[in-house]
Amino acid sequence: MQARERGGLPKGFVARLAKAALDDLSPPSPALKPGCRLIREWNGLAHVVDVVDGGFLWNGKCYTSLSPITRTITGARWSGPRFLGLKRSA
Repeated sequence: MQARERGGLPKGFVARLAKAALDDLSPPSPALKPGCRLIREWNGLAHVVDVVDGGFLWNGKCYTSLSPITRTITGARWSGPRFLGLKRSA
């Protein structure tokens, strides 16, 4: 409504939006099933994350998401799936 009230969208906007939507399509992450093991070396240490029912097990502690594990390992707010190689970087 706002675009209509103000004279429409900028020239080429719809085409750029459609292109961006197509470029953003990445293959879905592989399904992780209990029993899978994710291994990532960071600063000379191998970190092993086991997939368990309801989450992930790392260093004897259970997590519901990979991102808090990654944050603890790296000290930075990284994407857990990207850090562990489940998603490609842009």
